[in-house]
Amino acid sequence: MRRGLSRGLESLVAERAATVDTRTAPETRGTEPGTAPDATLPITDLVSNPFQPRSDFDPDDLNTLASSIRRSGMLQPILARPDPAQSGRYQILAGERRWRAAQKAGLHRVPVRIRAASDQEAVGLALIENMERADLNAIEEAGGLSRLMDEFGFTQAQAAETVSRSRSYVANSVRLLSLPEPVQQMVRSGELSAGSARPLIGSPDALKLARVIVRRGLNSRAAEQLVRRERRGRTPPQRDPNLEELERELQETLGMEVAVRARGNRGEVRIRYQRSTQLEEILRRLRRE
Repeated sequence: MRRGLSRGLESLVAERAATVDTRTAPETRGTEPGTAPDATLPITDLVSNPFQPRSDFDPDDLNTLASSIRRSGMLQPILARPDPAQSGRYQILAGERRWRAAQKAGLHRVPVRIRAASDQEAVGLALIENMERADLNAIEEAGGLSRLMDEFGFTQAQAAETVSRSRSYVANSVRLLSLPEPVQQMVRSGELSAGSARPLIGSPDALKLARVIVRRGLNSRAAEQLVRRERRGRTPPQRDPNLEELERELQETLGMEVAVRARGNRGEVRIRYQRSTQLEEILRRLRRE
C-alpha cells in the first residue's frame, strides 16, 4: 500500500507541471474531482491544508510573489482536494504559498487543479512540495516526517520512500525533535544550522553548547568537535573508543538514543524510544534478523 502511495504522490506532483494564467482561464464553480482541470475558483473557496508542515511564511517573500502575480498572473495552478469537512470548499494540497500571495495581490479567483486525495497523500504532498522548494526549516521537516510515522503508521523506510530520501536521512532528521525546545527554536529561526545541532542530540548540556556554537559561529565539524571535548570531560578516559563508534553507528542506524556499556566480554545495550512506532520498528528488525 505504501509503495502505491509513493507512486500516487509522484503522479500528483507531476500534475503541478501544467501552467494556467488566471487572466484567461475559464471561470468555473462547483468543479468535481477529475473535471475542468484548468478551472478557476473563488479564492475564498480554498482553505489551508491542515497537514501543512510549514509554520512560517516569510512576509517579504510573500510580498515579492504577490508583486509577480500582479504583473503576470498566477502561472501555476493550486492543487486541491474537496474539503472532507466543508461542502463546497477545497483543501489545498500544494500551493499554499501561492494562495497566500494571491490574496495579498488582490485576486478574487485563482486557477485550481482538483484531485481526490487521502489524508496520507495530503500530508505527503505538502511535505514533498516544501522539501522540493527547500522552504522548510529542519525542525518543520522533521515534524512532517514524524507525523507520517506517528499518525499514519509509516516506518522510517516507508517515510523515506515517500519523500525520496534515504532511511538514514529520515532517522537523523526526526532525531532533531529530541533536542530541547529552546535549541529547536534556534534551528527554526536559522540561528543554528541542522548540521551544527545534530551533535547536540542526547547531550545534557545541549542548550549551553548551542549558545556557544552560535556565539562562536562554529560550523558543523567544529560543533561536533566541541561536543566531543565536552563528552570527554564527562566520560572515563579508559572507555573503549570502538564502543563509542559502535554507539554512534547504532544511533544513526536506528534514529534513537543508544547507550552501550561493557565490562570485559559482557555488557548491555540500551535503546531509548520516544514513540510506540519506534518500539515496533525495533521489534520488526529483531524478528527479521
